[in-house]
Amino acid sequence: MDFRRPGIERAKGDLFEMSTNEILNRLSETLALRRNADPETSYTAKLLAGAPDSILKKIGEESAELIMAVKDEDPARIACESADLVYHMLALLLSCGMSFDDVTRELALREGISGLAEKKSRGARLDAEGCIFCRIVKGEIPSQRVYEDEEIYAFKDIHPVRPVHILVIPKRHIASLSDVGETDRAVLGRILCEANRLAVENGSPDGFRLIINTGRVGQQEVRHLHAHIIGGTLPLGPMVRGE
Repeated sequence: MDFRRPGIERAKGDLFEMSTNEILNRLSETLALRRNADPETSYTAKLLAGAPDSILKKIGEESAELIMAVKDEDPARIACESADLVYHMLALLLSCGMSFDDVTRELALREGISGLAEKKSRGARLDAEGCIFCRIVKGEIPSQRVYEDEEIYAFKDIHPVRPVHILVIPKRHIASLSDVGETDRAVLGRILCEANRLAVENGSPDGFRLIINTGRVGQQEVRHLHAHIIGGTLPLGPMVRGE
């Protein structure tokens, strides 16, 4: 909160002896109480009435002011601008139906994990939340299943390019072949081991093509690693046509 605003004095006495969590919880409770106040007399009520755009704008402004304070090497301003930023972040969480507890839980989940590893896992988690193949595995989207075990799921492509066109995917979300690591060896092996049997049982006894499109150049359309089993009774065309 900006302690320089008229009518707001620095806390004294017991407040300085409160823990960080107690101060944040007290501020969050104050924000919630002022949410339904008169916007003409309460800055907080006015801010929340225009959420989230009003709060996002202020966060941008406060971030810029904090940057300037750091550049000027002014500790007092750094503290004040940081407090302003925390206040507006708490207001944003409140407007989203969240609390600072949600933030502390997320921080607790990251304990003991390197920043690089956490960022990679976060990207995978966010990808998985909106992934069409993950939803197929969960049964949220219907599919023509041809095989399933603990690690992989196989189903017919809804837009087959040949009489036999099956997709085989790991149940665990892996964005692409470029994202695999040592722990993914087993599931990749499962996909390769089951490919021939699935091709034969579904009408391609004399061979097939296994394709794993990867990334932009490979024209990967769904950000979930998947292998195409393509075949039938007739030979396939060239693997890659000249440009």
